[in-house]
Amino acid sequence: MNACFSLSHFPSCWKVAKVTIIGKPNKPAYDTLNSFRPISLVNTFAKILEKLILNRLLWHSSISQWLSQNQHGFTQGRSTETAAHSLISFCDEGRDAKCVTACAFLDIKSAFDAAWHPAIISALAVRNCPRYLVQLVFDFLSNRTAILSLEGSSSSFHVDLGCPQGGVLSPFLWSVLVDDVLRLKFSFPFRILGYADDLTVATYHKDPSIATRNLQSMCDEVSNWCLISKLSLNAIKTVFMIMCKRLFDWSPLSITINGMLIPPSIETLFLG
Repeated sequence: MNACFSLSHFPSCWKVAKVTIIGKPNKPAYDTLNSFRPISLVNTFAKILEKLILNRLLWHSSISQWLSQNQHGFTQGRSTETAAHSLISFCDEGRDAKCVTACAFLDIKSAFDAAWHPAIISALAVRNCPRYLVQLVFDFLSNRTAILSLEGSSSSFHVDLGCPQGGVLSPFLWSVLVDDVLRLKFSFPFRILGYADDLTVATYHKDPSIATRNLQSMCDEVSNWCLISKLSLNAIKTVFMIMCKRLFDWSPLSITINGMLIPPSIETLFLG
C-alpha cells in the first residue's frame, strides 16, 4: 500500500467514519436523541496518524504550557479526584474566611459535536503551534464523512462541525478550544474547573447575595465565550448551589443561564 502525503495533508479516505450510536450511561429513559452518543469508528491507519499528530501537539503543549492547570480531564496526572479536591479546597477556603460559597455546575451543550473548527484552529494558532501542525489539524477536521447504518440500510453525511467522538485527537483539540475559559480572571475570589465539557465556577463572599451576583458575572463571561465560539450552555443541566455552615433563606437567590432562572439546589452529581 502506498501512503504518500505531505506534512499538511490528512488522506481523504481516512476521514470517513462509520458511526455507531450508543446510549449515554445513567439515563432514566432513552426516548430522546440527547440520551445517545455517536461514536466514530475510523480506519486503523487514520488512528496511527492521529496518534503521531497528538504526540507532537502534546510535546509543544508541554513545552509552552498551552493548557491551564484548571483542566482536569484528558490530562496526565489529573482526574475527577483532583477536580473534586480543588473544589473542596476552595469551599474550605471560603468557610475559613466565614464566607458563603456559590457554585455553578455548567454543561456545554453537545460540546464535541458542536465544536467550531475555525475556533479550534484559532486556538492552536494563538498558541504559536507550528504551521504544519495547524494545517494538518485543519485538513483532519475538513471534509469529513460519516456513514450511519441501521437495519441493513446506510446513509452518508458531510460533517463540517465538531470533533469525532471517540477520535484520538478529539479530547486534546477540545481542551485547547476550551482553555481560554479556564484562564478567565475576576476581581473577587474565584475558582474555575474544567473536566472535558463540564465546567464548574465558584466564588465566595460573606454576603450570600453578593456571592450569587459575582457567580452570575462568572457565568455571563463563560456564556459570552460560548457565544463567540458558536457554542452554548445547557441551562437545563445547570446546577446552582450555595455552600455554607449557617442556615438562611436561600429562596430569593438565583442565577440566570440563557434566560432560564436557576434556583439553588441542595445536591448535585459532580462529574458522575
